[in-house]
Amino acid sequence: MNSEISSGSQQQVLPNELTGKDDPSTWVSHPIDIRISMPLLHTRFYFTIVAGRERRPDHRRRTERKNFPILTFGNAFFVLGVTTLFTLIGLAILIARSAIIEY
Repeated sequence: MNSEISSGSQQQVLPNELTGKDDPSTWVSHPIDIRISMPLLHTRFYFTIVAGRERRPDHRRRTERKNFPILTFGNAFFVLGVTTLFTLIGLAILIARSAIIEY
């Protein structure tokens, strides 16, 4: 997100568009920070869960909400897939428990 302009041997770091800060390390540590990378066929996918106290200013939250909407086809497909996976796991556990109880 930070823009760098190099002219000869001189480099100038422009402020981040969303925060207005010169510090390029806008991503700080979070109390909950889970990152998983999974191979699938011939590529890798990553999944990240980050949670903590909201520190972004109102204007940045509005900008990010507009630029990165939650209701997208990819997000809906992901939620459907995770829901299906957990449902199948639950059904498999129920079937296994009922088979164990019968014998």
